[in-house]
Amino acid sequence: MWRAFTRDRAAVGGLILTVLIVASAIGAPVLAPADPLEHHLGQRLERPSRAYFLGSDGYGRDVLSRILWGGRASLLVGISSVVLAIMIGVPMGVLAGYARGRTDAWLMRVVDVFMSFPTLIMGLVFVTVLGPGERNLIMAIALVLSPQFARLARGSTLAICGWEFVEAARAIGANDVRIMARHILPNILGELMVIASLLVATAIRIEANLSFIGMGGSAEAPTWGNMAREGIQFLGTAPWLTVYPGLAILFAVLAFNLMGDGLRDVMDPRLHA
Repeated sequence: MWRAFTRDRAAVGGLILTVLIVASAIGAPVLAPADPLEHHLGQRLERPSRAYFLGSDGYGRDVLSRILWGGRASLLVGISSVVLAIMIGVPMGVLAGYARGRTDAWLMRVVDVFMSFPTLIMGLVFVTVLGPGERNLIMAIALVLSPQFARLARGSTLAICGWEFVEAARAIGANDVRIMARHILPNILGELMVIASLLVATAIRIEANLSFIGMGGSAEAPTWGNMAREGIQFLGTAPWLTVYPGLAILFAVLAFNLMGDGLRDVMDPRLHA
């Protein structure tokens, strides 16, 4: 699988870019040249230079430092929300696919309702209901993404339930919970990890969109969405305030999408048929 993955240049590029983005976010306290929250009003809107590699914003804060720290916030929200979405959606999907009948029908109708709305609209609804704050933002994005995990888990479970090892587990007296946890779930983890890598990019994009319209975390927090929103008013005189955070979002989303596409190509046997 690793050899097949490395033959895909786009996937390898996505993996390298993902590692660089994650490493820069983790190393932000060391790599950032200045405090991302420290104001220097005498050095407002400085153009990119040796002192300010990517310029300064309307409060004299270093843009590079804020982008590095913003990466920590965006990755934390993106990865945490996907993990939480897996915890919500996968058990629902496995139960629906295994139980079938009315349980399947009711659970999938709930999933269909959630998936009938655009992700940003659903994110806005949940953030409005839950209130502002990073924890609520993670919960809101997780609720938006969990139906996709539920749908995938259900389809994979339906396919696996007829296999011989599941029938053998039933024959030796294994209960339903054990069959789902020990026999079905491990066999669908590969597909779940692929979609998870792709949905991290979606989560980062949703977080940036919500922050851009002022529905994310704290307005002072250095997130990419907040930075792009603050830079709009200076777009004519200081375009770097919006361009650089926008590029950070672009590269992060692109990196996870390329890596996820590569994983899908390697782990989905139907693509090799």
